[in-house]
Amino acid sequence: MVTIKMIAKECGFSIATVSKALNGAPDISAETKETIRKVASQMGYTPNSAARMLKTSRSYNFGVLFEDQANKGLTHSFFSHILNSFKHRAEELGYDISFISDHMGGQEISYVDHARYRNCDGVVIASVDYTEHAVVDLANSGIPVVNFDVDVDCQGIYKVTGDNYDMGYQSAKYITEKVGPAANIVVMDVPSSGSVCELRKQGFYDYLKEVSYDESNIFEVQLESFARDKGLAGMADVLEAHPQIDAVFSMDDETSMGAIQAITEAGRKDIKAITGGGGCQEYFRMINDPAYADLGLASALYSPAMSQDAIRTAIDVLEGGHPESVVVIPTTIVSADNVADYLDPENTVY
Repeated sequence: MVTIKMIAKECGFSIATVSKALNGAPDISAETKETIRKVASQMGYTPNSAARMLKTSRSYNFGVLFEDQANKGLTHSFFSHILNSFKHRAEELGYDISFISDHMGGQEISYVDHARYRNCDGVVIASVDYTEHAVVDLANSGIPVVNFDVDVDCQGIYKVTGDNYDMGYQSAKYITEKVGPAANIVVMDVPSSGSVCELRKQGFYDYLKEVSYDESNIFEVQLESFARDKGLAGMADVLEAHPQIDAVFSMDDETSMGAIQAITEAGRKDIKAITGGGGCQEYFRMINDPAYADLGLASALYSPAMSQDAIRTAIDVLEGGHPESVVVIPTTIVSADNVADYLDPENTVY
């Protein structure tokens, strides 16, 4: 069994410092805590949860609330990646996670009561209806709440979001540099995603105005959700209606892959730029595949940093810190030029 004494010897800190770091003491710096927790995780250290809870009055358990109000689905690569990264990061730092819902044992229960029943130190939420009373009650409960990705007007919630406006702006820049400012562009919109698509579209159109792009050359198609089958069906309809298309702004990697399938099945060779978004490894492998080189694939990316920033924000709150209420993660365009830097050979799922 790995002990605190063994960890102290391995990482070069005193036993007292290691003990304080593992228990989240406020007088230990965040950098030192992270260093010690990483070493402890690598050594296979398993804390005595009951003893630690008695000592610190904390459970070291994060709640995760995901209600799929945006019709994205937990299996969507973006949320799969984010939640999986969050889980691994939480475990590295000595935390467990529990899913929170409004049902338990066949009975209805509020999010607040479920979180308290699970002894959650904090709750991370994604893709919920932020106007719902149960969500507002959770935000006002005193339990630290951290939100993923969506820009919401709800007090009591710390927000960690990608720069959706810049994703659209950078995507437009990439497309026009590929195909010119007079190209025919398909824009795949998902109104149900709320601020996500609204901001991406705003950034996209703002850049086009800067380069005096003629917006009459844009073909908009509305999809029900960010899903591959929706991208496939929507793109198939557009291809049938328009004989010349130069680029596609899909806003999402899953819809991009559906659009690519439609383009391939139709045998079209006119499309020279497609931009998605989200950080799907399957899409990255397509970007890296010479078979798709003529399509000029790219993805506007911010998700790898999101889980790290979300858990850092939550832990900072739990340990008495005062993090920024809104953390915005900058955009990176991933294309054939730099995709090798973002490929994860161990990730063959999404």
